[in-house]
Amino acid sequence: MQLGNSQVEASFADHRTYFYKGKEVDQQVHLGFDLAVTQHVPVIAANSGIVVNASWLGIYGNCVIIDHGMGVQSLYGHLIVVRREGRRQGHARRRPSAAATSTGLAGGDHLHFTLLVGGRMVNPVEWWDPHWMADRVDRKLRDAAAVECGLFCLPSF
Repeated sequence: MQLGNSQVEASFADHRTYFYKGKEVDQQVHLGFDLAVTQHVPVIAANSGIVVNASWLGIYGNCVIIDHGMGVQSLYGHLIVVRREGRRQGHARRRPSAAATSTGLAGGDHLHFTLLVGGRMVNPVEWWDPHWMADRVDRKLRDAAAVECGLFCLPSF
C-alpha cells in the first residue's frame, strides 16, 4: 500500500543533478518515491514482515527496512522516530511505527519509500496495484503451491 493521502514529490528513476556552491558535484538516479503528506505524518508498514534495520542509514537518515519474505523488502527513509518495541520484537505490523521528517539527505519533510526484490530497488507502483499483485504474485504462488502439492501430496481416497 502507498502511504495514505500522499503526494508524490519525486518518482522512481528520476534523474537528479546535485550542486554545491554553484558547481555540479554529482548526478544520480532516484531509486524510490518521495511521498509527502504533512509534517511528521505517521508511517505505517506497507505490509507485515520482520524489521531487519531500524537505524541511521546514510542519505536515508533514520531508516527502517522490513523483510516481507520471498526476497521482498520495503525501505522507509528520512524518519524522525522509530518505535523501540517494534525494533526489539523484530515484527512490523500495519500500525504507525515511525514518522516522516527530513533526516539524512532530504530537502524537506517526506517519506522516501522503495521496494527491494532480491536486493535490487524496484518501482513500487506495480506493487501498489491489487490487480497487478493478483496476477503477477498471488496467482504464481497459487500455481507453484499446486505443482508442489501435485508432486508431493498423496492422493486422498
